[in-house]
Amino acid sequence: MIVTRYLGSHLEDILTNCRLKVSRVSNLNDPFEFRYKIVGKLKRNVAAAYYRTRLEKEEFIQQIRNHNKKFRGKSDLEIKHYFQENITTIIDNLLDSVPDSNKQVIDDVTDAADRTVRVICFSNPTQGKLEEILLWSHYTQNHSGFRIWINLSLIASLSFKTCNVIYSDDLISIDINDLYSGMDTVPVLKEAMVTKAKCWDYEDEVRAFVSKEYCKLEEVGEKTLEYLNISLESLTRIDFGIRFPIEKRDKLIERLKGKGSI
Repeated sequence: MIVTRYLGSHLEDILTNCRLKVSRVSNLNDPFEFRYKIVGKLKRNVAAAYYRTRLEKEEFIQQIRNHNKKFRGKSDLEIKHYFQENITTIIDNLLDSVPDSNKQVIDDVTDAADRTVRVICFSNPTQGKLEEILLWSHYTQNHSGFRIWINLSLIASLSFKTCNVIYSDDLISIDINDLYSGMDTVPVLKEAMVTKAKCWDYEDEVRAFVSKEYCKLEEVGEKTLEYLNISLESLTRIDFGIRFPIEKRDKLIERLKGKGSI
């Protein structure tokens, strides 16, 4: 699979060190990345079933003890009896707290992603001329950078996974009753990871996900940058922006020839 990446700098680093910089989700330029929305109103019978199911799990009972002092030292049976006796009030409190708790879960999505995954954003080389102009303008320092072409099949990484981005006028949604009924939300969350607003469709993005553990760290000043190693063979072509200095291009080519990189 051949993809392109538009960049404003670090071409020599890519060629000599055979690596691409990866991004944290929280650093992507769209703050709505990985977001989804929870829709609907939680039904009382669903909330009751949720508590009945949870009370059968030892870890939930332990969480109750850890987070509420009045339950410390209480037996499992005593805690279950308390919930059974006060289920109406407990459900009322849950229904009142749902909007704020859901918002917190959604707000924490990017932080959760940062703990495990890194992203590289490519484009399919299928844009029209006008879309290409936008990409050159937005991502190559006003056409003074470059575009690289990469064969993803030649990048060896056990954790490297690519998906075509889906463009939508709305966020991916999860019905709250499905959420509390124990529905497997992983497929929905995965869809949210590759869904962007319609206004970005000119990018025709291919999103690559890399496990954090496969990335290399490098301290640059006060910043910590992360990279994924690639093979030089995977880089099949370089296009220079119309404002890329010709002298700089020629000197770069000569230096790389001297190092045997090209």
